[in-house]
Amino acid sequence: MVSIFDGVEPKDRANVAAHELAKRPTPPEFVRKVDHEGRLRNLRIKIRSISVTERPTGHVWVTVEADAFEGNKRLPVDNPLDFQNPPITVPDGTKRWEKSRKLPDGTDEFIQVDNLKEDLDEAIKLRVTEVILATCLP
Repeated sequence: MVSIFDGVEPKDRANVAAHELAKRPTPPEFVRKVDHEGRLRNLRIKIRSISVTERPTGHVWVTVEADAFEGNKRLPVDNPLDFQNPPITVPDGTKRWEKSRKLPDGTDEFIQVDNLKEDLDEAIKLRVTEVILATCLP
């Protein structure tokens, strides 16, 4: 599988990801069914724009303008949504066991973690959804 990061130094990946996101067509409206504090919520989200800002510090930020609705109710999205080091990966639907820490008795504790895949479009949708869940819902 070819990646936009093939041959890119790790320190330059955020810059490459930000510029790639900004030049892609804006994702169409999407729907997320999410569990928010024990309640199933149906969110409809429309990303209106994605742009890139390079700060004087050398950091690259992705700025997203979005609208969100639950049913016919418009949610109060605090636009713009700014992301430093834009997301590039999402869970691929599989998991693996990873050593978490040493327990007091000397044994290892293991936890299941998601395996990830590179998907810029899905990653920005996921991050926008997370921000809306954290800031817009009662």
